[in-house]
Amino acid sequence: MHDTDCADSCPACPCPSPLHLNETRRAKYIGLNACGYVLVPEWHCNACDAAIRPDFISLGLFPGTPQYPETLYSLEVLEQLEFLKLQGDTSTTSYLEGLGELHGRWACDEH
Repeated sequence: MHDTDCADSCPACPCPSPLHLNETRRAKYIGLNACGYVLVPEWHCNACDAAIRPDFISLGLFPGTPQYPETLYSLEVLEQLEFLKLQGDTSTTSYLEGLGELHGRWACDEH
């Protein structure tokens, strides 16, 4: 064990390898009760050249794409979609359109 705080260090390198903020992208958050935009940081490790991004799933968010997401869905949205699909023939597109209506046609898109 060592005395260095590794909270801001690269998880892929021997500690301490400091991370530097590489860029911040805007992603749309879609939840059951709200939608909006969040800033998603990406850090860079100079020692191993790794790009470090937040672990969305551990935060209860699920990216719409496997790479760098432009849309993040809350766990509740996916749980409700699964429940509706188990109850009958619900398409993902129809569900998201209905959720968009609930949020006022993605009012977050206006900002």
